[in-house]
Amino acid sequence: MIRLIVWLIVGYLLFRALKSWIRGGARPSGRVSRRAAGEVDDVMVKDPYCQAYFPERNGLPLEIDGQRLLFCSPECRDAYRRQRQAQRR
Repeated sequence: MIRLIVWLIVGYLLFRALKSWIRGGARPSGRVSRRAAGEVDDVMVKDPYCQAYFPERNGLPLEIDGQRLLFCSPECRDAYRRQRQAQRR
């Protein structure tokens, strides 16, 4: 019985070693971002219409009076544009 347990342990260790060798010894780093630790992945910006925060890279741009604004959605962008036009009247 003890021989069987020893053989199972040895077999398992050989399996793990072979698996590691086939993969090239690569281990996941546990990081989600490809950037170095401490670097900012993206900046959060505030939607001028609905006041929601979202990543800058996901923003929908709109240029008004030479100023570039970012919106979280097409709905907020269009509503802001309509609101600005109504204020000008």
